[in-house]
Amino acid sequence: MLNLHNLSQLILVIFFLQKGSCGRQQQISETRYVIASHTVDLPCPVPGTDNFLKWKFQENRTGSVEIDAAQHYPGSVTSIFNQFNLPPGRSQLLGGTLRITDVGVRDEGLYWCEISGIGTPTQYSNKIPVHVWVTPLDPQVVGIGNGTVLEYTETAVARC
Repeated sequence: MLNLHNLSQLILVIFFLQKGSCGRQQQISETRYVIASHTVDLPCPVPGTDNFLKWKFQENRTGSVEIDAAQHYPGSVTSIFNQFNLPPGRSQLLGGTLRITDVGVRDEGLYWCEISGIGTPTQYSNKIPVHVWVTPLDPQVVGIGNGTVLEYTETAVARC
């Protein structure tokens, strides 16, 4: 049976889940469009010298899986993780900005930063959607037979 105490706890849990730990919902920023193999810069408020900065990534294909992309502890070395450091040096933190070079489809998804300090609640940036445009390859004609043109791309042979 639901009593007043349980109801108030339930309301607090729902509020926490809706708003996140900092008391506000993360908003979605304007989508960043980037052409494959180009560079994208994702800005975050620059942390003070005593703050911890972390960039998070949520891939479009996995939906709910969040991974760390990069982090910086005050007075420490910056760390770049997972696909963002393959090949080494592909991504870097410039102040609070995450720069990803040679962007590919694997980089498409949501990005946000978290800033925390001693004795202060964690602050979350708005989520930044990144969409990667892939330029199709020009087809190459490899032959003509029976009135059809055979085209070749890296992925398939098509008949027109």
